[in-house]
Amino acid sequence: MPSGPRCLMLMHDNPNESFRMERLAKVADSVADIEGLVGLHDHEGFLTCTWREPPSRRDLFRIAMVWEFVGHENRPHVEHTRLGKEAA
Repeated sequence: MPSGPRCLMLMHDNPNESFRMERLAKVADSVADIEGLVGLHDHEGFLTCTWREPPSRRDLFRIAMVWEFVGHENRPHVEHTRLGKEAA
């Protein structure tokens, strides 16, 4: 049940690499309808997704495909965590 607009935290480690935030914004736009996703973090092309609740296999696959599409630094790896727990 949607509870109105939600906030998705976008983070990266190097303020001199603005392309990372642009890339994260593209991912966020592409997965905006996925419930439970609360954060995206880009570390040298390694994407970490933080979830409020366990993601579905479909959501995991979709995010991986979006990350592959928007680009990365030869590290198409996606990690999923659940607010302090490992999700997948």
